[in-house]
Amino acid sequence: MQPENCRMKSTMWKPTLVKIHFNDTVGTAAAITVQNVTSGNKYTVTDYTQSLYLTEAGEYTISIANDNYMVAPKTFSISNADLMTHKTFRIMDGNGLAFVD
Repeated sequence: MQPENCRMKSTMWKPTLVKIHFNDTVGTAAAITVQNVTSGNKYTVTDYTQSLYLTEAGEYTISIANDNYMVAPKTFSISNADLMTHKTFRIMDGNGLAFVD
């Protein structure tokens, strides 16, 4: 039996691991930047066959280097409750489309 002051508390930090995959249906070769707005960390994806693994909670934005394409959704958030989850984002042809930021 553990003493009262040695028990783990439920507010303890929990690790986050989220698998991010980009579905490239248009065949673009443009780099995608995923930025954690909360911490400022940036991640660049150039190979869409490989998943990106994010390990920190926060608000994220996604941008693509080629203005002729867009990624949907453009923003998302990750919390510590998202342990071992998977998110898929679609790269779309943006020619002739308007995207409200």
